[in-house]
Amino acid sequence: MLCVQLTRWMHYAAQLKTTYLSTCVTNGLCSVVAVSGNLVIILAILRNSSLHTPSYVLLCNLAISDLGVGLVAQPLFIALRVTEAKGLVDISCYLGFAYFSTAGCLVWLSLMTVTAISVDRFLAVHLAIKYRSTVTVKKAKFLVVFLWIVSILIAMVYVVDMEVYFVVIMTVISSCLLLASCNYFTIGRVLRRQQIQIHGRDRQQKVSPFNIRRYKKTVTSMMYIYGVFLLCYLPYLFFSLALKLVGRTTTVHSAYLITATIVLSNSALNPCLYYWRMSELRLGIKQLLGREVLGSVRESSLQM
Repeated sequence: MLCVQLTRWMHYAAQLKTTYLSTCVTNGLCSVVAVSGNLVIILAILRNSSLHTPSYVLLCNLAISDLGVGLVAQPLFIALRVTEAKGLVDISCYLGFAYFSTAGCLVWLSLMTVTAISVDRFLAVHLAIKYRSTVTVKKAKFLVVFLWIVSILIAMVYVVDMEVYFVVIMTVISSCLLLASCNYFTIGRVLRRQQIQIHGRDRQQKVSPFNIRRYKKTVTSMMYIYGVFLLCYLPYLFFSLALKLVGRTTTVHSAYLITATIVLSNSALNPCLYYWRMSELRLGIKQLLGREVLGSVRESSLQM
């Protein structure tokens, strides 16, 4: 079934040369940023013990999925487009299988991880002092394994039955985006209420002004990540609806190439957001890069 679909898409390549070229170049550039940026993020989290928290376990998982996108999915996207343009049916079939299964797994993993991060922040504000004892690193790691399993299963559905896959992705995307949006909306209301109580000098408040300011900064950073995530994923959601209603035409196929590229480019944007918004992680990155530079200098001096 997948090979049949790929064969049908090939005749659009001649009509969309500019779109094919621009999306391939964009994915190539984003791939370099995604691999280098997310690799640094992962190493900084793993080597800094102060970042070994449930929140950073989820963030590290997001960076791992983004690393996979840059390392595997985007190169496969480029290779698939090239073989489509050249009319290499057999090779396109294998590359299409590899791309859609890999990209599907990693993209849905990113989506569910971003949603899990919103749930983590929701629990932090509602559990307050009980958060650390309730939400542990061990539980976060179990959740990560569960998300990987679900993502792999979703990717397998595409290869088995595309009609069922459409229903699954619409359900998953809608549910995750709705849940995350509700979580951040509720968090905003709770934080505003707590700030009003603190300004009124309510000494019975469980969360101190310092903790609220720090938590608000963390939530704001996560909301930036979620906002960019929405901007990258919503166009693909609209494309999926158009594909179902209209079918694949030249315009719809062009929209697919563009929206898929936007989704994949999110993997390159995330590490930039982390560095910009998260001071603890930024410090960890500077320490990591400082150690690497110092190690290189020492090695060079020894060789001399």
